[in-house]
Amino acid sequence: MTIADVTAYVESLNLGGARTMVVRDVEVRTGIFKVPRQGPQRVEALGFVGDERVTPRKLGELDHAVHAYPSEHYAWWRARFGEGPFEPGGFGENLTVQDATEADVSIGDVVACGTSRLVVSQPRIPCRRLTARVGIPDFSRAFLESTRVGYYLRVDEPGWVRAGDAFEVVDRDPRSPSVADFVRISQLDYWDADGLDRLLLARDLSPIWRSILEDKRLRARAEMDRGSWFGTRTLRVVARDERAVSLVCAQGSPLPAARRGWALMVVVGERGPHGPRANCALVEDGGLGAPYRIAHATGPLATAAVGDVVRCHAPRGS
Repeated sequence: MTIADVTAYVESLNLGGARTMVVRDVEVRTGIFKVPRQGPQRVEALGFVGDERVTPRKLGELDHAVHAYPSEHYAWWRARFGEGPFEPGGFGENLTVQDATEADVSIGDVVACGTSRLVVSQPRIPCRRLTARVGIPDFSRAFLESTRVGYYLRVDEPGWVRAGDAFEVVDRDPRSPSVADFVRISQLDYWDADGLDRLLLARDLSPIWRSILEDKRLRARAEMDRGSWFGTRTLRVVARDERAVSLVCAQGSPLPAARRGWALMVVVGERGPHGPRANCALVEDGGLGAPYRIAHATGPLATAAVGDVVRCHAPRGS
């Protein structure tokens, strides 16, 4: 049975041994450096034979057996940053795959690859080693916020895999979220309690991830009950005049009510949701679901155009 409209395939199979590199002025051993290998390679419960691991996986060893990364993304990274290890194996993946992006596969998908059977287990959550490998400051943050993170698979049936083999989804639970939705909601839009409900329907979700998502859902519901939201939220500019810009939720969900004079906290710069913040004042009351009208004369919204997005903390009264 083929689930996807297009049969994906393995463009490159990449393995590597442990090496030393400097991460924040400290020498560490890492297995992130991988190079393409020719011919069939054996994959077993903990990954490919001959592919060395160094750091224990806090989200589960078996669920990190194989890392796959969509080859289409490397062109996007080259266009954004130019120089870098933006080629197969460059991000430490075992399988560089074509036509199997995060939007194309779902958590719990069973994948036939060579003579093996793999199961999509979770998205890749980057660490400081990726930033050190790429050599671009704060790259792990940019990687995560792009949602072009790839995904891990566990090995359901060991076997042999080689470059050129099909990477074919042969079984899927229709309730399971795509990897793209999983990483966006769990890492960026965790204010979305309903979205977290959907993630918790994922097939074969690990106990560690279930605990993480249930905790975030609890906190998201608590903030919703307070007329607020948990974490930061992406708002989109839908109108602009001489006085203010109008913002709505980029995901289409209704915004909580807010009052004239309240401060919307806008994240400034390229440092993600924990970066510097600037307060921007609401110029009129906004009822439940209404756009926020925000003064733009100065501050981060001064040059905002229709269609732009900003990350924001919930508005607060004085």
